[in-house]
Amino acid sequence: MTNPSPTTRALPLSPGDGTAPPVSKTIDHDTGVHRAIRAVRIA
Repeated sequence: MTNPSPTTRALPLSPGDGTAPPVSKTIDHDTGVHRAIRAVRIA
């Protein structure tokens, strides 16, 4: 049960199998977080 890629282990939205990480969901999550941070900073 060794995970060769640290990115999948670092991503909270990883399915757990590590074979196919949800890249689209990760990108959406990242953009959402960045937008929230920007909104807080702008406010």
